[in-house]
This record gives sequence, structure tokens and C-alpha cells, in this order.
Amino acid sequence: NKRRKIKEQFAESSGKSLTHSQLFSKVVVYVNGYTRPSARELEALVYQHGGQAEKMDSSRVTHMVANTLPSAKIFKIMDLKGLSHKPVVSPQWILDCVDQKKLVPCAPYILRQLKPKVSITKMFTNINAKSSMRTRQAETDGDVEMKDYPS
Repeated sequence: NKRRKIKEQFAESSGKSLTHSQLFSKVVVYVNGYTRPSARELEALVYQHGGQAEKMDSSRVTHMVANTLPSAKIFKIMDLKGLSHKPVVSPQWILDCVDQKKLVPCAPYILRQLKPKVSITKMFTNINAKSSMRTRQAETDGDVEMKDYPS
């Protein structure tokens, strides 16, 4: 089949044996944009460990690998997240999986641009809750002075 032939040619051109393990046997990566190590090196690692790589994002892709993404792509990913959730990880994820000889969790490698941010409302809700807790605690400790204000 065509994919196997491309895989073999890639392995031959890189001068490395075809497969070292089946670590990435259920992984199909799409390397997006400039990365360090290069897309070619990352794809070689994935192939050597039983995985596959695509040149375009497709339904087959299980993991997108990138250092950064343009805003337009981030908005597109965030809009589609509910429909087809695939992690967008840094290249370090591939390197760490190979080093540890296992698929490590993606969460620590998700691009910072895509990590959930605390909303302003939630942040102020938490601050107000902590503040009112401190006030109640101070009142029960007798630390709050009650003053008479003219009415």
C-alpha cells in the first residue's frame, strides 16, 4: 500500500531501521508549521516507533504537533473542539514519549495558547468569596472594631 511504501522510503532515506517499537501504533500526527526538532525529524521518530504522519490535518490525525499557532487556527480549533477533539501538543511530547518508552499524558504538553484561562468573573468571584470569609473570621475572632457612624 502507498502509506507503507512512503514509510519505507522515508526510513531508507534517513538511514535508520524501519521500526524500533510500536509506541505510536495508534498515533497519527500532523506537524503544523516550524518546530524544533524539525517536522521531518519528528515524523521520523513517529514512524520509527510504529506511528504515522500526515502532511495535512485530516480526520485520521490523532495529535497535532506545533510550537505555536496563528490566531485564526486557534479560533478554528476552539470552535471545533467539541466536535472533533484532538490534542495540540508541543514537539516535546513526542520526545518524552520516546525517552520514557510509553505514551505520556498530553495535558502537560498542550499548547499554552489553548489551555483554559480563568475567566475574570470567576477570578473576582473567588476573590470576593475569600474576602468575605476573612471578614467573617475576623468578626468571630473579635478583631473587627464596630464604630458608631452618624446617621
